[in-house]
Amino acid sequence: MLIELLVHLILTTILILIIANQVKGIEVDTLWAAICGAVALGLINVILFPLVALITLPFTILTFSLFLLVIHACLFKFSVAIVPNPKFDLAPLAVVDPVPPLSKSKVPAPALFIFNSPATPNKRDASS
Repeated sequence: MLIELLVHLILTTILILIIANQVKGIEVDTLWAAICGAVALGLINVILFPLVALITLPFTILTFSLFLLVIHACLFKFSVAIVPNPKFDLAPLAVVDPVPPLSKSKVPAPALFIFNSPATPNKRDASS
């Protein structure tokens, strides 16, 4: 059991370092911060996640489990607050803004394509 816990801790630390390297807005300065982040994330997922998921179960059912992404993002931000030296900005994450070019418009992209496409004249109208 202790070996499984250590393997899980090492894998989570490696994944935190990979995420810090790949995702803009998340920076981990030292290996110690990544280890502390892995411990904090593990403790929060074991203790808080089941409680929060149970309390927000109606929202989770209404949103077809998409609300779980919000819960995970909030718990991730909470675990980052516990870690000593991370730099974290929630805005660049794909959870918050899944399609950045489309989020600036108030109208969804298919509707923009339909309503802003130039009207092509009908061939019968052009010949007569």
